[in-house]
Amino acid sequence: MPDLTKEKWLLVDTETSGFSSQHGERICGVAIGTRSPVVNYYLPLRHDTDNLPLEPVLEWLHVLFCDPSKIWIGHNLKFDLKMFKAEGLEIKGRIIDTMVCMHVFNSSLYDYSLDALTSPLDFKHEHYGRVRDYIMRTQQIDIASKAKGKFPNYSLVPVDLLGAYAMEDLTATRLLSEDINKHQAIYPKPDNHGCGSWSTTDLITNEMDLIKVIADMEFKGVQIDIPRCCELRDKTLGEMELLEQEMAALAGHSFNPNAWGDREKAFVAAGGEVLFWNKKPEQRGKQKLAQFTEDKANSTGRANWNAQALLGYLKRYPRDSKPFKFIYAYKQYSLRAYVMANYLEAFLRMVDFDGVLHAQFHQHRVVTGRLSSSDPNLQNQAKKGGTAEQKDMERFLGIKDEEAINRKIRGLIVPRKGKVLVSIDWSQIEYRVAVFYSQDERMIGMWQADPKIDYHTQTQEDTGLERDPSKTINFMVLYGGGAAGLAASLSGMGKPTTKQEAQQFLGRLFEARPALKALISDVSEQAMRTGYVQNCLGRVCLVPQGKSYVALNYLVQGTVGDMMREFLVRIKKIIKENNWPIDILLTVHDEVVFEMLPEDAEIYAPLLAAEMCKCKFISVPVLADIEVGETSWADAVPFEDWIEKRKQRLQAA
Repeated sequence: MPDLTKEKWLLVDTETSGFSSQHGERICGVAIGTRSPVVNYYLPLRHDTDNLPLEPVLEWLHVLFCDPSKIWIGHNLKFDLKMFKAEGLEIKGRIIDTMVCMHVFNSSLYDYSLDALTSPLDFKHEHYGRVRDYIMRTQQIDIASKAKGKFPNYSLVPVDLLGAYAMEDLTATRLLSEDINKHQAIYPKPDNHGCGSWSTTDLITNEMDLIKVIADMEFKGVQIDIPRCCELRDKTLGEMELLEQEMAALAGHSFNPNAWGDREKAFVAAGGEVLFWNKKPEQRGKQKLAQFTEDKANSTGRANWNAQALLGYLKRYPRDSKPFKFIYAYKQYSLRAYVMANYLEAFLRMVDFDGVLHAQFHQHRVVTGRLSSSDPNLQNQAKKGGTAEQKDMERFLGIKDEEAINRKIRGLIVPRKGKVLVSIDWSQIEYRVAVFYSQDERMIGMWQADPKIDYHTQTQEDTGLERDPSKTINFMVLYGGGAAGLAASLSGMGKPTTKQEAQQFLGRLFEARPALKALISDVSEQAMRTGYVQNCLGRVCLVPQGKSYVALNYLVQGTVGDMMREFLVRIKKIIKENNWPIDILLTVHDEVVFEMLPEDAEIYAPLLAAEMCKCKFISVPVLADIEVGETSWADAVPFEDWIEKRKQRLQAA
């Protein structure tokens, strides 16, 4: 084995038998290289032939990984870290992930693969095509297609071919890392109203630390209630079959509800009139309620079946009519189909042998810096109250379906035996961040005097509207909606509103909060002038040309996303340094879920919440709500209630 003990900078890449260490896939080879002088090595471990002895190589890697002074460079290193963890190996030194670094410098790229990022650098991936052809020929898998469920087994590729390919990736990563160094000071450190701020370098340092946090979080995973998941899947399948039969009876013939053309014909047969996708891109993209139209000539010609269009259909017909019943049945069917494909079947397919789900979290897929999730997408699941579209539908119908299938997904995520789930969620964090950026002295002063003041209640007082419309105004302002969008949203809530009336509501709000109006104008102007907005943690969010209305949303969402990233790194360090018996399981939007023993939750839950409320980047007080779930995530109750019930149980025992 080569002597690399004196090398400070090392590059690393793994080749594996598959993509999931939790399902038994393992490293078949490790590529490792030096930065200067440039030397690459490939260490075959689990090929059919020509392998090096496994244990000596793992021990050699262990010695290198335990050196905290070394800096490891790789591309998509989170994957390699989890594969090494399955071998009992952990990198103690610093890491630099070229993929995540590139996202910091340019968050608007579609493809962050090594091939795509080095293509502008005129790097030729000569061996990539050879490996792709070999795997296509022998395994009938196209590694470029990234088709779900089809993962190549690189251990079946000959050592000489795969070794050349792996070392070529090291060379590409080395070239990309050198190019990244040129970007370190590309953006200035933001002026942050006297509060702390980060430079681009500070931001990248946190991003690199976050990779290890997320890798550990994914490796741990969340426990799924498999029997309950199977029960819910079977019940849902039965309900979908009945709904399909109901729609067929209304249409007078059977059809495939999942085929939009068949569904359109069936709806017309039931007496309905189709709504089409609006042809105007700015309306289709900016205002959801303007996405559909009756005018086929000025449409795309394709029927619109999204949530807002379905609500539009229902408003057109009497409740006892066939078209109304058809759309209502399809709404119930489509919700079940979505949950079935994205959660119930996905959970059962993706859990490991112990019923643990290891969803992936990504640092590089959202332009604002928010974390995203896949396999499955836990970020898209509904909160306890349901989705915004679901609430609109229930408000129109005058009912609340507490048993809605999408409200049951959190109930499938359960604590491991003897433990509880502790959920900590920021309270109205986006609005607090917006108030900080606007430097609204009145709102800042009110929150500093009483951090529990409700932002929507204050808007209610400022506008004279009810609470729900006030929440809608706040949401629309934050997400770039204008008077037309606000009028459509309020009308959709059962409060008919003209564009002129909506403009008056906005006028009342901006009269009470002139700093907010000035902020919207300032960030929009900056986006048009520079093409980006920069938050107080140094992240630059590129704003597409002609879409300056998203500038405030990018600024606020990016800030909250980076606050969450900073908190995850900070709390992981605190947990590790103090040996707290706590695991970080997942994060969804503004919420972090931990797992611990009940007796530890009494002690550590308030400490975790206190840390989550510490933020040197904004002067507005930050609040967080704590909930504890003994049986599932969905059953979590406020911390104070849980403490009281726990005391009563212990006293009774």
